Amino acid sequence: MVDIGRSGRIIAVVAVVGALVAASDAIAVRRYTRTGDGLPGGSGWRTTPSVACRNVMGRRDVFGELSGITATGPRDAWAAGYCGTTGAPGVWGTYVGLIEHWNGRRWLRVPTPQAQSYTSVVAVSPRDAWATAGPSHAPGISPPAAIHWDGHRWSPAADGLPRNAAFEALAVTSSGVWGVADTGDASSPFLVRRQAGSWSRVTVPGPPMGDLDYSSAMGVDPAGGLWLGLQGTADRAEIAHYQDGRWALLPVPRSRRYSDLTAVAVTSDGTCTVTTEEYDSQEDASHRTRVRAWDGRRWTRRSTPTGFDIDKATSDGHGGLWLWSSDGHSLIRGDSRHWTGAPQPLRGATTKNGETLTAEVPGTSALWNVGADHFRTVPRSTFPFSAWGQPVIKAFRP
Repeated sequence: MVDIGRSGRIIAVVAVVGALVAASDAIAVRRYTRTGDGLPGGSGWRTTPSVACRNVMGRRDVFGELSGITATGPRDAWAAGYCGTTGAPGVWGTYVGLIEHWNGRRWLRVPTPQAQSYTSVVAVSPRDAWATAGPSHAPGISPPAAIHWDGHRWSPAADGLPRNAAFEALAVTSSGVWGVADTGDASSPFLVRRQAGSWSRVTVPGPPMGDLDYSSAMGVDPAGGLWLGLQGTADRAEIAHYQDGRWALLPVPRSRRYSDLTAVAVTSDGTCTVTTEEYDSQEDASHRTRVRAWDGRRWTRRSTPTGFDIDKATSDGHGGLWLWSSDGHSLIRGDSRHWTGAPQPLRGATTKNGETLTAEVPGTSALWNVGADHFRTVPRSTFPFSAWGQPVIKAFRP
């Protein structure tokens, strides 16, 4: 499978969510019909035709996946990923980065700078979007770490970054474009910000940025503030908040000796919600999931879904949250009082390495979900990996 994230991390849009509690393979995913608002009609999950990799690669023995999704409204969404062909045993095949756009009627491929894969995408408006490229495995291909959409075309936007830098996550605020990047060596990830056409490193207060999945540990609030998860040196989760040129460091309360941060999400009212796993010792297999919210003055413990290990969280656009389970196959929605399940798109069909990749559609209660349909595979005998699929995109209406 294409190495689209270093250190075993999957890179995805900041706002990521996905699939259900207690659903089965028998759940139907229906084809879509358009409605007046530019989204597929009907409740539940609807499959929308993605760009076909056989058309991108010009042959039929192909595969592909989508690893990023973002939307600014019902008629403007972007998906990022790749298409590929198999190679000889132990040899990389041919890969082509893929970015496609939803215009309210269909998904269409949009030309981009040459890359073997695109790993994440985040849009601010129909004329302002950003995407990141994965590292190249082909001689002579050196993709830009980031590209920018100006409403007409995608262009390289990697000025100021180390040549071997790759992004783990992106976020856009009123103070600039932010990203967590690494250089593929033993050094820790680092925070960068783009201003005046160039990227520069930013010092973050508190503990060093460590081994977190930053695709689910960054958030942006309505006032333009940036929220960044940190794992403290005393095995305690912390949050760094940047607003109006200043940082504030907020240790997350804990009820047990150790706490590991799992997700950060900011709801439409500006509340920052943090999910953690707490345990009493490093050898303790029994952990407790906790949900806590910062309202600008204090931390408040929220109700925690029973028997649900949280991996990702995102705002639902209406003051609540969508939560993904750590197995990538369960989705619940709720607020500070109660949680309810939602049907999954089809177990395993829209996940990447167990990760489910979803974005809310602003102004609606809908979601976009992307990944790969691993039920349709190319012959595995030609390449030493376990499974291949085709890019797939689904929309969900509660």
